[in-house]
Amino acid sequence: MSAPRQGFTAPTTKDNLYESALASSRSEIRDRIESWLHTPAVLVDRHLDVIAANRLAATLSESFRHGVNLARFAFLDPNVTRSEACWDDTAQQLAAMLRDSLDQHKPDIAFLSIVGELAATSWDFSDAWAETQQANESGSATFLDTPVGDVSLEYRLTRVPQNLDDTLILFRTVDDRSRELLDQLVSIRQAARPSGL
Repeated sequence: MSAPRQGFTAPTTKDNLYESALASSRSEIRDRIESWLHTPAVLVDRHLDVIAANRLAATLSESFRHGVNLARFAFLDPNVTRSEACWDDTAQQLAAMLRDSLDQHKPDIAFLSIVGELAATSWDFSDAWAETQQANESGSATFLDTPVGDVSLEYRLTRVPQNLDDTLILFRTVDDRSRELLDQLVSIRQAARPSGL
């Protein structure tokens, strides 16, 4: 057997146990949020990659798809509207979430790649990254151009118990109008859902 390459750290039993527990936690959360027909929910990891999102959340935004990085999508996707009043709050919150996560975890290649790419290609990110405030645990977000028009919702960031990597983002309506629009989205999703699923 050849010796490990210099700089390579073999995973320990503790690492393997945590990875197994993390996979189990994510699977359980994925199943749970998919059963929430009236509550948009998104699970993201420490790099703000979407791990899971239920169907209602995916109807609100193209960013809520498995594997999409929320920061890259917000700051780099050419289809994102950045001239609306809600954009500054969105930019500040996403940059703060990424910065807080970097403070809580050791920097890795994925972190360096995301921050480096965004800093080099997005003035909006550079400005937001330079701020020092922590991410808000709750706030509001407006989703533009959904199938029922613009939808304003409140959100809350929830840490997953015994899981240091992931954050669950839960959305709820703010008034009768947003409740009506969200109900319309639910109806659209149910009408589009194949029979028996």
